[in-house]
Amino acid sequence: MLVDDEVTIAIQINGKLRGTHTFLNGVAQEEVASRVMNDPEITKWLDGLTIAREIFVPNKLYSIVAK
Repeated sequence: MLVDDEVTIAIQINGKLRGTHTFLNGVAQEEVASRVMNDPEITKWLDGLTIAREIFVPNKLYSIVAK
């Protein structure tokens, strides 16, 4: 009863916080990635860059390293 059904995951691009999204607890990396890549507020920071690495910490963080 004390466990939350939803979690807020921070979205980082090159180490800087660019937004947050709310997901169900225990969400998979693929679902987080698909929602982040379809968000225009996030993708504007990725224009012209190549994604080098994606880091996912379950229920906490999704970080994109782009060059």
